[in-house]
Amino acid sequence: MATALVSDVLDEVSKDLFDAGRQRWVIADLLDYINRGVREIFNSDPTAFTVVDTVTANAGVSRTSIYSGDQPAVLLNVVGLRQLNEATLAAEDPAWELATASEVDGYIVKPEDYRQMFFYPSPLVDTGYIVTVGTLPEEYTDVTDPLVIKDEYVPTLHNFVMAAAYLREGAGQNLDKAAAYDTAYKKGLE
Repeated sequence: MATALVSDVLDEVSKDLFDAGRQRWVIADLLDYINRGVREIFNSDPTAFTVVDTVTANAGVSRTSIYSGDQPAVLLNVVGLRQLNEATLAAEDPAWELATASEVDGYIVKPEDYRQMFFYPSPLVDTGYIVTVGTLPEEYTDVTDPLVIKDEYVPTLHNFVMAAAYLREGAGQNLDKAAAYDTAYKKGLE
């Protein structure tokens, strides 16, 4: 993950816009572009914003929360368990949510309930699992906020902000530069 601050990206963007004093592109506008860019990158690749945590499978309980924040999240991995298909499992074991065993075989995430994961079978003793969750960061509101994004996506975010800045109507608008940065942004998502 990047250890940069939002101000690091803003400083680079302002330099590249030849607006170091931020006269044409004010911080509020640039923060808006950063937040829009973060949402776009998350929608394209949630792995750009990962959190590693431990969840506990409680004895006899098949369900646990994988993420407690308010932002959208995607479960990416559970170390030591395989992801199971609910329809296949239900066909093999219609009472799968009630099953228990000494070891958990796998997990299920239901699309309509993405903040929960279900263990199959439920463990007989409390067991911790390391999970990796892709989560959209809270909106950036201050230049001193830490930038929570994988390092390889920082240039992609920079290109998104540059394209948005050059698309803005008024002083500084440059549709050719906006198109070039947009192309670079999209290439960064590949």
